[in-house]
Amino acid sequence: MKYKYTTLLAIISFLGVVYYLSFNYIYKENTKKLISQQIETSKNEAKLISKLLEQQLLDG
Repeated sequence: MKYKYTTLLAIISFLGVVYYLSFNYIYKENTKKLISQQIETSKNEAKLISKLLEQQLLDG
């Protein structure tokens, strides 16, 4: 009976560590992806605004 509890505790501990590491990895990857998308969006917005301003300057 003692070995069953020890084995169960070991399995639960192992799964807890795997869960923690995988959650941490997924969180970091999604954060990187989100920041990258925000940077690209900001670049596109800056290009659009610069084109609009250029057109307004050319039109007087």
